Amino acid sequence: MLIIIREYLVRGNVIAYGYYFRTRTHEEWWDDRPHHPEISTYPHHKHTSGKIEPLKTPSLESFLEHIKKFLEHFLSL
Repeated sequence: MLIIIREYLVRGNVIAYGYYFRTRTHEEWWDDRPHHPEISTYPHHKHTSGKIEPLKTPSLESFLEHIKKFLEHFLSL
């Protein structure tokens, strides 16, 4: 498993971010790069299973909670 967390802060405020998570069978990342203007939550979006999707709660806390739920589900199989 690999987790990469990148946040750029100015005076304590996140001005840009990228959160990455990969296992042997899953890969996804969340970011705010402005390259998908068609997404309803632009510039916030996530890349999952080759798809680009809206990201309604773009925060490190949300990302870590998402990973926790993913792993809990994976370990219960």
